[in-house]
Amino acid sequence: MELQLRKSILFDVLDGIPPSGNESKAVMNYRNDIEQSHSTLEEEAMRLGISRDVIEFTEDFR
Repeated sequence: MELQLRKSILFDVLDGIPPSGNESKAVMNYRNDIEQSHSTLEEEAMRLGISRDVIEFTEDFR
């Protein structure tokens, strides 16, 4: 899955935007993985180079 798509999905999850219903299985699996755990979401944000913004946001949920 390309980097920009992964970033877009991650930000959709953070913003509470539900899946559109026509995503591929890979996209749905990725989305489910980062929705299940804040630590997984933060780890993925680090891999994508956007951890600073994400960690500030997720601190509210700890």
